[in-house]
Amino acid sequence: MIGHVRGVVSRCTETGVVVDVSGVGYVISTIGGHRYSVDDEVFFYTHSHIVEQAFDLYGFETTDQLWLFRLLLSISGVGPKMALNILNLGSAKEITDAIAAGDVAYLTAVSGVGKRTAERVVVELRDKVGGIDANSASPVGQRLSDVVDALISMGYSSAQAREVVRHLDHAEKNVEDLIRDALAAVTGR
Repeated sequence: MIGHVRGVVSRCTETGVVVDVSGVGYVISTIGGHRYSVDDEVFFYTHSHIVEQAFDLYGFETTDQLWLFRLLLSISGVGPKMALNILNLGSAKEITDAIAAGDVAYLTAVSGVGKRTAERVVVELRDKVGGIDANSASPVGQRLSDVVDALISMGYSSAQAREVVRHLDHAEKNVEDLIRDALAAVTGR
């Protein structure tokens, strides 16, 4: 699995970019791909999607976008292309707020998302999207988001990870220390 890609845009496509990383071009589908130009330096958190004969990479500028993308993929009937289209609606916070508010009309604005699919997204994710911290772009928000991602990768549920992180004392601590504190809180030590 490829966790992230850092490189230079060598070509723009309809659905994303080709990122040159030391002479290897990675085709990455991303939201807002039209915003990039050839020779832009980029960094994407990635999701590898492997099915039968295809190995696709989806890239995101923030861990919140990646987290929401993976949550959307957990919904029956929502594939990577539809999840990416949903993420094109707005920021991760705007989308989670719409889901939490049960705003089906907001989600049906996406081509291919009908009322039933939008209702399924709302029903299945409403409790999981407790909202994203408005400061997630800040260094503290990014560190906390990285801790949530680490806990999820260790098998904890998204809700459990966010709840633990919400109660951490994060003052002047690095990600490793925060992960250690979070694990201690989860295990009761």
